[in-house]
Amino acid sequence: MFFCTNLSAQENTKTSSSQYFQVDSIVVSYLDWKLRTRGRLSCEDVKDYNNGRNAKFVITDKVVIQKFVGALSLVYFNHTMKKEFGDIRMVLEFYESGQVKKQICLNNIRGILIDGNLYRSMPLYFLIDEEIPETTAPF
Repeated sequence: MFFCTNLSAQENTKTSSSQYFQVDSIVVSYLDWKLRTRGRLSCEDVKDYNNGRNAKFVITDKVVIQKFVGALSLVYFNHTMKKEFGDIRMVLEFYESGQVKKQICLNNIRGILIDGNLYRSMPLYFLIDEEIPETTAPF
């Protein structure tokens, strides 16, 4: 898989950079971070939110993909708490050969929910602001 789980793989740039290129594209489905809802949104809710009121952005640039995968390295993750669900605002889907290989969901305060745990990654926050345009969808 393309997410490095140990430090030795991180330090070997040849290994880690070749792993990045297994990802062909990243599809980002998202809502405005400030959107208020009456209930907690799931990852599926965000991807299908109110027929076009969400935004979709596709990343195919290999350099940008490499940055995203690098920002999701466990080296940069800070475990915040155990949390079974969240109020999701952004979904990152990593594709390889036309199939989703990994899905990452971020809640309304940009916490990353993976397997019932909430994490933070400062490099990912900065990268989102730098690479993903703000949504212009009405809410």
